Amino acid sequence: MRLLLFVIGGFLLLLGLVGLALPVVPQTIPLALGITLLSLASERIYRHLQSVFQRWPGLWRRIQALRRRLENRLSR
Repeated sequence: MRLLLFVIGGFLLLLGLVGLALPVVPQTIPLALGITLLSLASERIYRHLQSVFQRWPGLWRRIQALRRRLENRLSR
């Protein structure tokens, strides 16, 4: 399960980064989902993201809420 989270999260993150360069591809949703899935897969990534997002507490709260929803959905 953890490997699957890494693969899907990495793909979504990459898709979001491509979306930054290409105007046709959406960027916000894949970036947020990719970051959230990677933080679920690894505690180390979670701690790093927490330190990076200290500058933007509102955005961090949204990522935390999405993370909780995904945790609940995956634990079913």
